[in-house]
Amino acid sequence: MSPASPQTDIQTSVSCSLCVADLPDWAVFPFPSTSALSFKDLPPPVCGGSKFGPNCAYTCQGIVVGDKCVCPTGSFGFLCDQQATVNTQLSPPPKQVDPNAETQITSAAGIGVSFPPGAITTPGLVVSVKVFEFSGSLDLGPQQAVITPAGPVVVFEPSGVFFETDVEIFTPFDPSQIPAG
Repeated sequence: MSPASPQTDIQTSVSCSLCVADLPDWAVFPFPSTSALSFKDLPPPVCGGSKFGPNCAYTCQGIVVGDKCVCPTGSFGFLCDQQATVNTQLSPPPKQVDPNAETQITSAAGIGVSFPPGAITTPGLVVSVKVFEFSGSLDLGPQQAVITPAGPVVVFEPSGVFFETDVEIFTPFDPSQIPAG
């Protein structure tokens, strides 16, 4: 039910633990609260409250969607219980993408993204690239055995953007951490 009077705009976005493995075709997009907020298309929590995962064995510090734990922006890890800081030295400043010309958003360290002309059709789109640092290692939960981080956590925003042509991303990684094949 919508409120009787207009409400203040908010911006929110989320990311998802285990989504890469289990929901490859899903994306959760940022949205303003003035649009019709509806989670009817999202699967309801399988477990009660903040529990998720097989046998409801885990407690999510974010939002439970189906049997997944979805982290609010700035929270990371399998349970969304890890905070990280943005490394401003490695993160380039946000930049507006020109739909008609090549746009490069890269830091002095070479981390970023390059948009060829026509890759984005949305005029005025501002893209940010943030490199996050953790005080310890990123908790991947049960996926720790099958996923080995090979580089820093880099977040490209806004999420939910569709590209008309390929874009290039530039992130540092340790080749020795990439499995053969």
